[in-house]
Amino acid sequence: MNPARRFSARNRQAFLSALDRIEGANRQPTVWEAACLFGALGAMANGNEELAARKIEMSAFEVSGLRSWNLPPSLTIVGLRRTLEELSSLNRRSDQSPLQRDRYRGT
Repeated sequence: MNPARRFSARNRQAFLSALDRIEGANRQPTVWEAACLFGALGAMANGNEELAARKIEMSAFEVSGLRSWNLPPSLTIVGLRRTLEELSSLNRRSDQSPLQRDRYRGT
């Protein structure tokens, strides 16, 4: 992750709103939604906020003809929220001084 970049608050909120939309429908993400949202996490982690925003927007597109699938735990609503928090935590730690990072790790 590029330590000079922080996740944009707008993309973070849009990502969480997308998960809220899916959760509000009382379901887990479709293959399409999961792929888009997971791709958005990767884009944010690499500092490409523009691509992340596009992928988050694309997750709301209705795609017909998707097959059902056994959702991997990392792509459930809970898993995607957890991954966003873990990446955000890594991003915050990368902004700390080496001494602060050592304290976080307990060394």
